[in-house]
Amino acid sequence: MSQRQQFRICSWLLIAVIAFGLARLQLEDHVSAGGHESETVQAPNNCLTQAAAQINKVRYIGKNSTGDDEVAVEWLVQSVSECVPFGSGQYVPGKVDTTPFGYEITVRIKRRLGSEDSGKVSKREIVKGTTTTIVRIPRENLETDPVSFTATLKTTAGAVQTFNRVVTGIGVPSFAGATQSTNKHSTADLNSCFSSVDMSAIHFIPGAGATPDNVTVNWSANTPSSICFEQPRFSILVRVKRLNGTVDTSQTNFSPGSTTATLQLSGPPGGVDSFSVVLTAISGNVVEKSDTQSGNF
Repeated sequence: MSQRQQFRICSWLLIAVIAFGLARLQLEDHVSAGGHESETVQAPNNCLTQAAAQINKVRYIGKNSTGDDEVAVEWLVQSVSECVPFGSGQYVPGKVDTTPFGYEITVRIKRRLGSEDSGKVSKREIVKGTTTTIVRIPRENLETDPVSFTATLKTTAGAVQTFNRVVTGIGVPSFAGATQSTNKHSTADLNSCFSSVDMSAIHFIPGAGATPDNVTVNWSANTPSSICFEQPRFSILVRVKRLNGTVDTSQTNFSPGSTTATLQLSGPPGGVDSFSVVLTAISGNVVEKSDTQSGNF
């Protein structure tokens, strides 16, 4: 084998080793940041996936005035966009007021003679940046000092907004003479981050005999101001009160990007006394973020 061939083979082997090393480093960075044991629920967009919550430092302060132990936990939350807050509550369909999840810090300590104790701090609020939380841990009389710890952080990343456009009126479903209203609810105060929705047309298509009445609804949604949010998901509820007092309804969910739908009313065709059409757009997502760090004091 010539020296040139030997050189080429060695070069190929070197390139392969470097590529393998880079791939392994990327994988390790993805699995664990800063030596922490991180657990992240995968999100449908990069903003939520890249949002991070991690414990930076844990230190033993000592006994407080009541004789209990105090441990300081320094932790950090960071995201690529202000439209991805931390501590927002999980979205519950149909629930208007959502309590923030906030954060939970739990510290379990092991003492010099082997006994274990723990304490937890939880606050229901939106959190930002770097925070130091003091965790109080009960300490019995004659108990020894802590020598090691396991600290766990839990919070959420992201937010969800429901945007309702409501049209009500007398007679068959139509914009003519109808009343329009809007209401929206969010798991965090991020109004500028979400899409708004407009209903552009409502058409009543009368049926006859075995053919039911239908209602066609057209709408549009603006592009979210934040790249962190995808197009909203839609649902439409049509409610019609007949002249004989009966009520027919139809409700359907639609995928993002939809702009029109025809809904079939549930009852037989007939005269209409009044109606309501509710277009609901749901934007965003909320995922759990957690981090655990163990060590010695």
